[in-house]
Parts: sequence; C-alpha cells; structure tokens
Amino acid sequence: MVAIYAFIQVGYFNGALINSLPYLLIPFLLWLTFRFDLLAGISVALLASLVAIYYTTKNQGPFIQLNPDDSILLLQIFIGVISISTIVVSATVAERAEAQNKLEQFNLNLETMVQERTQELRKRNTELDNFVYSVSHDLRAPIASVLGLLNLARKDNDSTMKDVYLDKITNSALQQDSFIREILDQSRNSRLEVKKDEILFEPLIDETFNQLKFATATGTVVEKVISVNQDGSFYSDRWRLKVILNNIISNSIRYRNGHDPVIKVNVNIADHKAVVEISDNGRGIPKEHISKIYQMFYRATDDGAGSGLGLYIVKETMDKLHGQIKIESEEGRGTIVKLEIPELT
Repeated sequence: MVAIYAFIQVGYFNGALINSLPYLLIPFLLWLTFRFDLLAGISVALLASLVAIYYTTKNQGPFIQLNPDDSILLLQIFIGVISISTIVVSATVAERAEAQNKLEQFNLNLETMVQERTQELRKRNTELDNFVYSVSHDLRAPIASVLGLLNLARKDNDSTMKDVYLDKITNSALQQDSFIREILDQSRNSRLEVKKDEILFEPLIDETFNQLKFATATGTVVEKVISVNQDGSFYSDRWRLKVILNNIISNSIRYRNGHDPVIKVNVNIADHKAVVEISDNGRGIPKEHISKIYQMFYRATDDGAGSGLGLYIVKETMDKLHGQIKIESEEGRGTIVKLEIPELT
C-alpha cells in the first residue's frame, strides 16, 4: 500500500488504473492462505484494510474521489473483496484438506479390508481343499458299508441274522444323514446373514433333545437335567443357536458312557448375555486332542462315530454370533462346554 501511494504521489499512475492497483494484493493474500492458514490471510487483509482506512481518512491514496461518499464506497468495496476472497479460499483449502484426509482414510480402510478379505479367502481355500479330500471318503463310507451288508444278507441263509444286518444298515444310514446335515449347516452358516429372533431357551433345549431322542440305533435313554434362568426377552439367531445346541448335545449322546448317562444344561441370562453350560459324564476327550477339536474333519476318536465337523461348525457359528466357547474335558469323566453368547442389538 505504501509503495502504491508513493507511485501515485509522483504521478506515475493516473485515472481508473490507480483505483485497481490495491487489488494486486489479492494474489498475495491467496498465496498466504494456501501456504499457511486462514489466520495468516486474515491478518494481512486486516493490516491492508487498516492502512487503506488510514490513508483514505487523510484524503490520500488510490480510493480518493471528488465526492467523499465515492471514496468511502471504493474503500468498502476493497475491504469487502479482500476479506471475502480470503475467507472463500480458506474454506476451499479446508474442504480440500478434509477431502484428502477422507481419501487417505478410505485408502487405509480399503487396504485393511483387502488384507482381511485375502486372509478369509486363503482360509476358505484351505477349508475347501480339506473338505473335498475328506467329504468324498465320508460320503462313500456309509454307502460302501450298506452295500457290503446287503451282499452279506443275500448270501446268509440264517434268518436270525436279518435283524443284525438291518441294525447295521440303519447305523450307516444315520451316519450318512448326520454327515449331510452337518454339511448343510456349515454351508448355511457361512452364507446366511445373522437373523434376530426372540429366544426362549427352555423350549429350544427340549426341542433339541426330542429331535435327538432316536439319534442312536440302540435308543439308549439319556437322563437330562435342564436349568434355565431367563426372566425377560433375549434376542439372537434361533437357527444358529439350534445348530450349536444340536451339535454339542448330540456329541454328549454319541460319546456317552456305558452306564447312567447324564447331560446337564444350565442357562443364565444377565447383562444382555447368555451363558450356557452343557456338561456330561461321558467318555471325555483326551488332553492331547483338546487343542485340535475345532479343526475341520478332526476326530478325537477312531471309532468312526462322528464326522469331525460338529465342533468345527459350533466354533464357526459362535464366531458369527460374536460369542465365545470353552471346552473342559477329562478322559473317562466327561466334558463341560461353556458358551458366552451376546444378545443381538
């Protein structure tokens, strides 16, 4: 402003050009705002405005006109233009910085999502390899057993052996039916979204026991002790809870002891969380197998009674519900399965 004033005094500029010279300050203000921040731009704009006001009140400078009102009008236009320009540019810079931060955050989240997705795909590919390898044998084994038994039945003329063969064929059919149901459960669990249902644990547990009543060919009676502490509503995925209970209770029935088998189910609901404990007095799991029981197709016994999918499905289903599972077992004394299931919101 001082330099412009000096040029005017010596008559270097004339007319309308003189009125335009103060606006050469605008590029400098824009640079300050881009380079630093709004405070720097506003500070220089305020300083320039004060200088312009000072010289105009002294009847000097580029804004002086014959009519004093015109001088004040030109001064106001100048102050308004540099102030508004500074604020608009500052807002533009702030919006650009915010957009850039959002873009960087999006890229970071996208990279994390890609890594998680890649890890999930690797896991699924490994599971698929294991599945194809194991399922072919487990699907064929019961069929081969049935075919072998039918061949023996044709050759055996002893009528008393008929029931023996039928019982063994029934066992093979039940084994294959159970295996196919487990495959379907695993497929549905991985595909379907979690559904929010109102859960009443006592009828759900009774329903599970009733469906498993004839799960064994011998129809052995298993004593059940059910205790449910549920005062209000609890919301979770009913189908997934049914899958969890079915697999755990069916294991307790399948690996029961030879005398007085008992299965106890205790449920306590508090603080939007269900704590379910299922215990039995069955064969138990050897200590060396505990760390591997959640692996696909892993069997802790060699009797061929199970498919090796049950606890794997339980763990995957619990993960879908964001729950926790803990298993304590002692060989020859029984097993305790503890589940912590958060309520769906």
